Amino acid sequence: MRRQFRDRPPFEVSLTEPPPLPQRAFRGVRAVVHRRDLACLERSLLYQSWLAAQGERVDVVFGVTSPREFSAHAWLDGYEADSAERYVEVARRPAP
Repeated sequence: MRRQFRDRPPFEVSLTEPPPLPQRAFRGVRAVVHRRDLACLERSLLYQSWLAAQGERVDVVFGVTSPREFSAHAWLDGYEADSAERYVEVARRPAP
């Protein structure tokens, strides 16, 4: 995934389909992802892919703060209420 970010925009990054695991395995997936040094966008795309494989369609939201104290963040729609309040949405990546 990281190599793809160098050559294409986030909307065009493609991930391999996650392995067939039961929905309850999401907790373990989160634990593994948490141990990796992933940016919020990478993490959100991985979770989006996992949830899509489980039949749950969730958009990845891209947001920014004010230009004065600029920061950007990506999160799953409906999963980080504090991010939705702190950042202004500028784009979305629909679920696959």
